[in-house]
Amino acid sequence: MTNEFENVELYDEFYECRPAYLDVNDIDTSSLESIISSSNDSNDLNNNDIDDDNYQQILMNTKESLKTYVIISLLENCRLYLPKQYDEIVYLSSGQQGVLCAARDRLTGKMVAIKKFDHPFEHIDNVERLLREFRILKFVNHPNVMMLLDAFPGRAQSLIEFEDVYLVTELMDYDLSIICNDRKHFLNHSEIAEIIYQILCGIQYLHRIGLVHGDLSPANIVIRNNRFDDHLEVKIIDFGQTKLSYRSSSSSINNSNKHQSSLLSTRSYRAPEVLLNMDNHFDFPIDIWSIGCIMFELLSKDVLIQGISDYHQWKHIESILGNPKDTFLRRIRSSIRNILGRQQRSTNQRNRIDQIFNIKCESNDENEYFNEQAKDLLQRILVVDPRERITVDDALKHPYFKARTNSKLPQQDDDDNNDDDDEQKMDNNQNNFEQIIEYREPFNDSIDTIDTLSDDEQYQYWKKLLFDEIRLFQHKHRQQIRQTLNSII
Repeated sequence: MTNEFENVELYDEFYECRPAYLDVNDIDTSSLESIISSSNDSNDLNNNDIDDDNYQQILMNTKESLKTYVIISLLENCRLYLPKQYDEIVYLSSGQQGVLCAARDRLTGKMVAIKKFDHPFEHIDNVERLLREFRILKFVNHPNVMMLLDAFPGRAQSLIEFEDVYLVTELMDYDLSIICNDRKHFLNHSEIAEIIYQILCGIQYLHRIGLVHGDLSPANIVIRNNRFDDHLEVKIIDFGQTKLSYRSSSSSINNSNKHQSSLLSTRSYRAPEVLLNMDNHFDFPIDIWSIGCIMFELLSKDVLIQGISDYHQWKHIESILGNPKDTFLRRIRSSIRNILGRQQRSTNQRNRIDQIFNIKCESNDENEYFNEQAKDLLQRILVVDPRERITVDDALKHPYFKARTNSKLPQQDDDDNNDDDDEQKMDNNQNNFEQIIEYREPFNDSIDTIDTLSDDEQYQYWKKLLFDEIRLFQHKHRQQIRQTLNSII
């Protein structure tokens, strides 16, 4: 049998392809026109012979077929330039940043996810965010944090040709928003505890190396069922808003209000100190608050708070958790405190979590115990004052996680000192990581920083920096592939 990897240079060759689209609903797109015609035919729709069920079926078929038609139209203009290492390309989703596809890695035989970022250089903020995510993905190494497998600039060989960025990561089954939005199926405490526990483990790792994720939400948590033992694997993704905690960085830039105000996390999962733009708010507790909101949503299948503005979000938090303590209010900037002070503040007694908490699990002695433990954990997480909010280390030791029954990860406890060596290693790496992620060094060895350059100069700076780093990563990755192939041929 011929080894398809005999040609080691195969992985330096690129080819153009278009991703295939697998219609999960198995809709016959060739009948699109007839379906649309039948659904828009006023005579048919007004026909008394069509009952409500048939009418709804026509509308559903039309909607799904139109969705399929839009995707197929999009893919007709979608061109991917991939190394021959990857084949069997299948479309998964698309958004403002680009297209996400699944592919087979011919070297490992495993399926991977390939995300193509289309023209990320049109806005300086986008390329800076992409570079930050690329650097973090290269560095992190934890089972509950997404890792980078490969990266390449398409088939660009020079900066002039550089237009698109491709990042290759593990392929997961779905993101957590799919579960949160499914109101027909409720998880039991064992499943919820397992998901939240793995999220906390990933966040513990990030916090120990000084990183604050900054944008935790169900859409940024992905899940996969292990095919061998049905073990649930949970990973944190999207590090575009991730930065060093203000307490972990000696850089004045991380402490600046300008730097912190760039946080664009999803409002429903935004901590009070972020909503109120408090000084030094970009710190570890904002991730803990977001996890509490996610946990509440998994338990109740309802978003805790959906404000239409930061002020509206804050007022809802205040109505649920009660008026904050004066020690917290005094730390709010006077300009914001004056605005809050002019509003009539609620004097109602605090509405406790258990009064708004709608448990959906079956009622038995075991579930009643974990119901109470879930409420207790939420009460410790959803605390307005970040100084009083539970830490990730303490949260991982909470009794609620005894509900986990099918887990590969042992629960941490108060006497658990087994990870002291790992914690010390990560603490030692923290200073090195600050140098890795903080790339606003002086420009051209002058006193000027990148922020002082014109828009065009900044554009060229970010583009060259990203291109050089991806090419360097690509070169090292290809060397590793050659070594691997040479060892097996």
